[in-house]
Amino acid sequence: KIELLFRQAIEEQNYLIYFIKAYTLTNNFRHILNKHLALYILDYFDISSYSSSPTRYRLINCLVHIVTLLINHPNLHKYQYKGIAYRGLLMNENDLKDYIIGNHILNRSFVSTSKNRKIAQVFADNNQQTLTEVSVLLKYTIKLNQTA
Repeated sequence: KIELLFRQAIEEQNYLIYFIKAYTLTNNFRHILNKHLALYILDYFDISSYSSSPTRYRLINCLVHIVTLLINHPNLHKYQYKGIAYRGLLMNENDLKDYIIGNHILNRSFVSTSKNRKIAQVFADNNQQTLTEVSVLLKYTIKLNQTA
């Protein structure tokens, strides 16, 4: 399914729509992409971190190209948003300690949010909670529509 979406993106030259479709599929694409973005995207600005490793260079370059294609897409303005958005998730207590009201959080990956609080609450469902994870509902105030 994901391979088909990327083929359609190339054929129709509409990579923004097909990227969003691929990202929102219930598969590992978003998990793998976000893991690599979180781990490596800032390395792009430090050439010494990948100059001696061709494999790492290709990975970082690929991540940068994906982000660049998305943020420079001519129709991106149709999908930008300014206002309140919610994100529901399960989080371990160690990760939760950094989330304090008023703190600024830098997301180095793509995150799914909703303007509808009830939809976000589904992803923070208490029934899925474990002994090591707690149910969390984040509220984002998006002031710059280029960031969402």
